[in-house]
Amino acid sequence: MGVTTFYDDTILDTLLETDLYLILCTADPTAAATGASCNEHPDSGGYERQAIGAATWAASSGGTKATGAVIAFPEATDNWTEITHFAIGDSGTYGAGNIRYIGTLTAGVTVSTGEIFRFPIGALTVTVS
Repeated sequence: MGVTTFYDDTILDTLLETDLYLILCTADPTAAATGASCNEHPDSGGYERQAIGAATWAASSGGTKATGAVIAFPEATDNWTEITHFAIGDSGTYGAGNIRYIGTLTAGVTVSTGEIFRFPIGALTVTVS
């Protein structure tokens, strides 16, 4: 039995209405990842997980939910390891919590000292599958 697009949107709006955290990863976090095993960027150089609450997301449409706000990480105080993937988890504490969503960047990004890594509006999308 299939699910309607309306219900896909309802599911996404419900799943992403809680406070979650965006995690930058240096390798594929894999579907079995936890907050401790998701290949998270090292806890140094100014890196910290970023809160992405309900207000970060635009309303779901067509079974897809995208960010409706810019997500900015703190200014790098040292060069960061290349970021290739990301995860969304339920804890703001480094190395902790459960991973709910994972994804791959279209290209790896190296953040240098003094730079701020940002995800523009609409850059992160979640779909029901």
